[in-house]
Amino acid sequence: MAISKPVAALAIATVVIVIAWISSMPSTPRVPVAGSPGTEEYIAKEYCRKAGTMRLKAPASAKWGDASTEYLKDLGKGRYHVQLQVDAQNSFGALLRTTVDCTLTLRNDSVTAIAVRSWGR
Repeated sequence: MAISKPVAALAIATVVIVIAWISSMPSTPRVPVAGSPGTEEYIAKEYCRKAGTMRLKAPASAKWGDASTEYLKDLGKGRYHVQLQVDAQNSFGALLRTTVDCTLTLRNDSVTAIAVRSWGR
């Protein structure tokens, strides 16, 4: 019995989506972001939020997640990995949740390097 082309295409698309979802999952457990204003953890989170805001189509519509949706991992030597969630409008006005993922290096309370990616739009 031959499989029809639409069924085969759907099966391939499903496998690709599952693989992409699994590969985006963190390999190590992370802890919720802690840190009060002035700490490196807080500064890393705020830089990531600013970088994420710059990527949004409608920054004024941004509603950032609470502390339970924020994650930070100290990579050592001033490097941090931060993930934040934001609900914001897209080009059509629909409110969508986006995850902003940043890896940054802090030196003397300023960022010397940052890599930002986002998904979920």
